[in-house]
Amino acid sequence: MFSETSTPERRQFAELIERHGGSAALDARIHGQKAVVEGPMFQQAIPASWDRKSIDDGKLSICARTCGKEYDPLDHQRD
Repeated sequence: MFSETSTPERRQFAELIERHGGSAALDARIHGQKAVVEGPMFQQAIPASWDRKSIDDGKLSICARTCGKEYDPLDHQRD
C-alpha cells in the first residue's frame, strides 16, 4: 500500500489496515459506511492503541501526534 520511502507513521497505519483485511475491507462502497466505522479496526484496534504508553508499545503515531499536548494543528496542515 505504501512504498518503502513512506514515513514510519504511514507504514504503521498501512500495517494496521492490512491486519484488518486490507483497503478492500475498509471500502464503504462495498461494505457500507456503517459497517466500516462499526468494524473492529475503528471500534477496537484504534481505541485500544490510545491506552498504550508509547509508539513502540503499539500506540498509533498519528494518534500520538494529533492528540499530543504540544500539537498545534495549524502548524501541521500540510503534513
